[in-house]
Amino acid sequence: MDNNQAVGGCHMETDSGSRERFRGYPVLERHLTVAGRTYVLCGPANHQDLLDDPAVAQRFEQDEYMPYWADLWPAATLLAEEVATWEPVADGTEAPTVLELGCGLGLVGLVAAARGYRVTVSDYDEDALAFVLESARRNGIAAPSTRLLDWRERYADLVVD
Repeated sequence: MDNNQAVGGCHMETDSGSRERFRGYPVLERHLTVAGRTYVLCGPANHQDLLDDPAVAQRFEQDEYMPYWADLWPAATLLAEEVATWEPVADGTEAPTVLELGCGLGLVGLVAAARGYRVTVSDYDEDALAFVLESARRNGIAAPSTRLLDWRERYADLVVD
């Protein structure tokens, strides 16, 4: 581990020494402790590098797209701490459905899923959704549902508890 820090109420360690690649990106694993449980989040090693990607530049020209999903937002750690206080879903009980809107790296959705909720993670970028599924796998958490969303649209079928 080359970095230790507190982020919100979470403790985070990062490992950037990996040579692993996922969906074409060099991978950075972030190990975050939320309410006593450590979660592994994987994402692009350097979100700033995405700004030099020609595909990102092309998408920016089309609709001012920015790859915000690739950075761990401090608000996500604070919200994850709050979700970790939710009552776990009891065995044999139908789990409520929740939506993480603009999931980015998916920390909040993973915490909710670990507590037994039926989670849909959504984002404007398919790579974000793929990284969340990979993080769920690495954490041994049931894969959340994924939904590619355009914030400018309405989705009548997207209803959660």
